[in-house]
Amino acid sequence: MADTAIGRLHLLNLEITNARWLYILIFTVYGISLKILTRVLNFEDFLTDDLTRAPLSRIATIAFFTFNSILWIYLKKKKDFTWGQIKFISFCQVAGDFIFTSFYFHLQGGMEGPGALLFLFPLVSSAILFSPIGVGVTAILIIISSSSLTYLDKIGFLKHFPLYSPKISSQVYEHTLALTFTLLVLILTVIGLAIYFGLTSRTLRSIEDSLRQRTKELTIERNKIEAIVTNLVDGLVFLDKNKRVILMNPEAKSVLNLTELQFLGKTINEIVGVPNIVALYDVLDHKIEWSGKRYELMLQNPLKKIFQVFIAPVTARDKEIIGLTIILHDITREKEIETLKTEFVSMAAHQLRTPLTGTKWAFRTIMDNPSNKISNSDRDLLERGFQNNENMIELVNNLLNIARIEEGRFIYDMSEVYIDDMAQKQLDRLKTVIEKKNLKVTINKPRELPEIQADKEKINLVIQNLIENAIKYSPIGATITITVTSTEHDVKFAIQDTGFGVPENQRGEIFNKFVRGTNVLQMGIEGTGLGLFLARQIIEKHGGKLWLMDEIRQGSTFIFTLPRTSLLKIKEL
Repeated sequence: MADTAIGRLHLLNLEITNARWLYILIFTVYGISLKILTRVLNFEDFLTDDLTRAPLSRIATIAFFTFNSILWIYLKKKKDFTWGQIKFISFCQVAGDFIFTSFYFHLQGGMEGPGALLFLFPLVSSAILFSPIGVGVTAILIIISSSSLTYLDKIGFLKHFPLYSPKISSQVYEHTLALTFTLLVLILTVIGLAIYFGLTSRTLRSIEDSLRQRTKELTIERNKIEAIVTNLVDGLVFLDKNKRVILMNPEAKSVLNLTELQFLGKTINEIVGVPNIVALYDVLDHKIEWSGKRYELMLQNPLKKIFQVFIAPVTARDKEIIGLTIILHDITREKEIETLKTEFVSMAAHQLRTPLTGTKWAFRTIMDNPSNKISNSDRDLLERGFQNNENMIELVNNLLNIARIEEGRFIYDMSEVYIDDMAQKQLDRLKTVIEKKNLKVTINKPRELPEIQADKEKINLVIQNLIENAIKYSPIGATITITVTSTEHDVKFAIQDTGFGVPENQRGEIFNKFVRGTNVLQMGIEGTGLGLFLARQIIEKHGGKLWLMDEIRQGSTFIFTLPRTSLLKIKEL
């Protein structure tokens, strides 16, 4: 607990409550000693016979005892203080000492009695718990309090309780009596303060030892972190709350081609004349903020390299964000492998498409030639071969489209299109399959739908994929509902079926390449797992969104939106 500022202040407050038991004991010893001395020295006649002071003294002592007991129990029981709570308790400690001292000063004869010495206790408490300003304020309040009480006493507004009896006729006895009691209080007060300081000093030494040990542990941890950061293969750039660079590891300095003098204490946009920094700032859209996005940075100096850039927050223990980290992950090798893979897939697909197309026409020629006398079993075999060939052609076309997307060669030819008309044409094309499975298919749309700017071929591919999936993954007699609506800014297409649906644990990855639902795989339904990936790529390139609706008990609902005005400014992306 002493490792934190709150913990240290907690311990000091607890030690002050422990020490306060001592000077409560001092007051008790003083009272008992006073009675004994007055009897032994025959000073009974020299003390006032005021009957009010004794009960008030007892009430004040009991009140102060109760106050200290409550604080002591609270500090012992409660462990998880906030900074505001522990500061308030510190204030109560000093305020309690101050109030009790002022009251006791008044009860013990004002300035003519020994009570003024007790003002040392709130002053010591404030010196332990407060800053120098707080101690100064406490000292000023003590001066004001004692002076005010003395002044009010003098003018007769608030008369103190007299300590010495009016019976005193000789100043010798009066001075002897005053000196005796003052020396008694002085001795007890000095003893109390010595013990008080001793206890506090012990706590401070304990805190100092704890801090020294904690500093040693932090130094070891810092050295470990420095070693990790220094030897990390990724480039790290650390920014403070004001987004000023406070640290770069050697890899980041090498990647960005910087020296410490060029970046220390500057924001990214303040580092001028460094091409790699300019490129980084451009990639981040001139904004240094945590958004969860990942960016791709290509640098040419000194060597051509590609980095994945993302920004992560640096948080304290209380989860407060105290800075940001820019992470530069080298993906040059991965990109090279990805390019080789894409080129291989593209080449293989091109090589496969020609023979597959020839095989398709060979099957079709044999089956459609009336002069060929084909038995039903042979025709069945030819139909299965033709369909398998069609599936292979679909796979090859999908692979080629993916290769074009990844190489940036997927060409978009924008024109005015109507989404509902495209959906209707797909249903007409698939009418035979729909009737064969006895599916109930309906289209819901308003009387008039606006046209949108889109690539007709690509959007038709998306709609075809979604409708074919709904048909393929629905049982006989299922229902498929297509709904097309529009707003001022976009057109929305939704297709809902009562089919087999997508397993809940696969909903987040169903738009990835080669991902298919485990349920349909077990049923043996054929597919490539590429259609939804392509569909999402096409929709997002048009500035729209494609997603799978959550919380569908039966079947699935796929929805996409497209802006009514094209966001594509060029044909080739």
